[in-house]
Amino acid sequence: LDQAEKLISGLPLLAVDAFVDYRSAAAAARASRLNGHPIRSIVDCLIAAVAARTGAALVHRDRDYDYLGEVLADLRVHTP
Repeated sequence: LDQAEKLISGLPLLAVDAFVDYRSAAAAARASRLNGHPIRSIVDCLIAAVAARTGAALVHRDRDYDYLGEVLADLRVHTP
C-alpha cells in the first residue's frame, strides 16, 4: 500500500464533469460497440472521457483503452 500511495501521490487528480463526461463516455461506448469492439466496463469509458477532455495521457495495459482511442479523437493512449 505504501508503494502505491507514493506512486499516486505525485499524480494530479482529474475531476469528472458529470454533464460532459458521462455523455462522452456513453457515446464512446456506443461508437466502439458499433466498430465491433464492445467495451467491458463503462468505468473505462468514463476514465477515457475524462482523460480526453483534460488532455491527460492514459497509460494502460487494457486493450479497451486502445479501442476507445479509436473513437475519442482527443484521447492519448500509451502502453508501457
